[in-house]
Order: sequence, then structure tokens, then C-alpha cells
Amino acid sequence: MIHQSILNGKTVFHLKNEHLSCMLCLDRGQVELLHFGSPISNEDASAMATAYGTAWGTSTMYEGLSLDSMPLAWSSSGLGDFRESPFEFLIDQKTAVPVFSYNGYEKYKGICKLNGMPQAKGECETLILHFASDLVELKLIFSLFETALVRRTLIKNTSLEKNIGLTKCMSQMMDLKGDFNIQTLDGGWISEAHVHKTHVTNSKVVNESLTGFSSHKHNPGFILSNGNNVYGAFDK
Repeated sequence: MIHQSILNGKTVFHLKNEHLSCMLCLDRGQVELLHFGSPISNEDASAMATAYGTAWGTSTMYEGLSLDSMPLAWSSSGLGDFRESPFEFLIDQKTAVPVFSYNGYEKYKGICKLNGMPQAKGECETLILHFASDLVELKLIFSLFETALVRRTLIKNTSLEKNIGLTKCMSQMMDLKGDFNIQTLDGGWISEAHVHKTHVTNSKVVNESLTGFSSHKHNPGFILSNGNNVYGAFDK
């Protein structure tokens, strides 16, 4: 189910089934990821929320928040957040990352249908968070199934005057704290799907295929584990 509550004036969404909990907090237009993992209760939101004071080290404050130290479910450059941005545009032939403002939400039973796109099927509940800039709209889509959480990102050009190119867009972004291993499935002809385990540190780990599709060489699915929790992901 998708539960909605208010915590210190901030809207909290808790997406929960028998296997997992995903708890989000809307704080001054940012989507803070309070928790993703084993099921928790709605009352745990206050304990999961990050306490903030003044900035420290190289931190930069944006509307009273140090975004670089917040666990986020979506990120944007240029606001003191030094993560690699999950999206990037070309506007007037120049690379740009627009600043989005929160613009409301939708919550309903069923899947958000995207014509011509592959998508999961079955009974679910869907939460859509709406954001907008002066040129584009952004929708973060969360669909909660009985055994899984499916995330998608939808971007729409709302400008009538500018041609906007989308050079990068991730289906999701998620901050998880801890020491993890990532397991991927790679191989060759008639020798597919060998498990490879890589330790995830502060450096960058990339799981990709330059063929443009899943094949005997590489599978886009991966498993992230830290001994206590196991997270699975599959990117079409």
C-alpha cells in the first residue's frame, strides 16, 4: 500500500508491501529518501529523517539544505549537490541541467501506461511526483507491486520555442548507505550468465553494455547486497 502522512510540515510517502519499504519525504522541493529496504512501520519516519544544521566542509546550502549530504531519490546539479546528475539536456546546443520545482503528486491504483514502451503488468498502486522548470516537465513514477517496486522517469518538453535534446536520463536514482557488493551476469556465446561480484566503494562502478541491448555477453540486471539486505534491479 501507499501511505501518506505529514512529518513536521513535510509530506511523507511510504510505499510498502510484504517484502520492502520505500519511504520518501518532500522537503522544500527535494525528494529525500528516508529508507529503502526491509519493511518498516509508518511511525519510523521521524527516526529516519536527516537532522540538518549549518553546512560543513565543502557543503553548499540551498534553501537551508545541504543537498550533497542528503540521501536523495532524485538529484539536480548546480544547487550544491555534487552527485553525477541522472539527466542532462542540450538547450541551444549547450549542455544544461534545469532546476525543477515540485508541482504536486498523483496517487491511484493501477499502472501508469506509457504507449509504445515496455512496462510491468499486474495489480499495483502508483505514485507520481510532478516537477517543472520553465522549459520541461519531470515525472518520477513509483509503481508498487506485490513483490517489487518499479520506477520510471518521464520528461516532457513544454517549451513552444526551444528545441531541447535529452542526452541522458536515468529511470531512477537511489542513495543507499553501507558497504555493498554488486553482482552482474556476463559471459559469451554458449557460456552466458556467469556471476561476477564487484565491491562497491567510494569510486564509480558502471554496469553497461555498448551493444545497446541485452545479449549473451551482458545482462543489464544486477544484484546489490550488503549481507543483511539484497536489492535487485533490471534496466530495459
